[in-house]
Amino acid sequence: MTLTDISQQVVQEQRLRQADTWFATLLNGINDYAALTVRPDGEVITGDPGFTRQTGYDLSAVIGQKLGDVLKTDTTGGDLRLDEQLVVAERDGWHLQEGWQQRANGERYWCQRLVVARSRDDETGPIGFSVILRDVPRREAAAEDLRRVLTRDHLTGAANRRHFSHAMEREQTRWRDLRHSLSLIMLDLDHFKAINDTYGHPVGDIMLRRVAEACAPLLPPRGVFARLGGEEFAALLPRYDGQQAIGLAEDLRAAIAAIEVETAGTILTLTASFGCATLDEADGSIDALIALADKRLYAAKRGGRNQVFQPQAAAA
Repeated sequence: MTLTDISQQVVQEQRLRQADTWFATLLNGINDYAALTVRPDGEVITGDPGFTRQTGYDLSAVIGQKLGDVLKTDTTGGDLRLDEQLVVAERDGWHLQEGWQQRANGERYWCQRLVVARSRDDETGPIGFSVILRDVPRREAAAEDLRRVLTRDHLTGAANRRHFSHAMEREQTRWRDLRHSLSLIMLDLDHFKAINDTYGHPVGDIMLRRVAEACAPLLPPRGVFARLGGEEFAALLPRYDGQQAIGLAEDLRAAIAAIEVETAGTILTLTASFGCATLDEADGSIDALIALADKRLYAAKRGGRNQVFQPQAAAA
């Protein structure tokens, strides 16, 4: 199979899972639903009383506004904004996602949002979209626990390698659809083996946990911080260009350099080396993106460690 065939298969499987999710909640129960129609630019044309009942927003005040400006959704899990959903629905006919959404009073609820393109036979593009909002029961705690087990590194709590790979595939698809920036930061702790050899692996584990604790909060809402293995970590940054990634990498470098761990009367410190790359530089290839960031990481190692590789400086 070609890479294009594989990418298409991944997209089809994702859409089947979306459909399964939608129909499964018919059996599990729905708290409420609302239906609206919007113009191609997202402006609300009509809606039913369920919209006010579910969201708390007065429908009459919302008509004429863009729905994406009204609804407050939590995109920390990588969900698309409504305007991005419209782009995908125009191409594929429909798009479904679920996640946390806020009512007018600030209360959060779990919402499934289905966007369906509406068209006439003689039209080349959509004349508008139908939007269905469903307030569904919150996912059970057991399911959340299972999700953490499957997606988190057991030692540091950062995303694990498998989850990080899935996130990269998802963002690669969105890069193709929407062409927003996508950057990758690779980082490797300097001389970490010496810490394990001198002070033991339990101390090394503490240092690894401290790295994740220091770095993860610095990422933007849709960023993913992961432990790839050993002392190697990575950060995936949707909507970050190359310069923004380098700036964040400098912040991560400073945060790691500030870590102190006391053991046996000694204060241990830590540094790391960084390489950054964008999917544009890699011509849309995930493998090339990883290889380029990794190459720059090891250039930073050769340059003296405890630094972020600067492509401009190298070119000069």
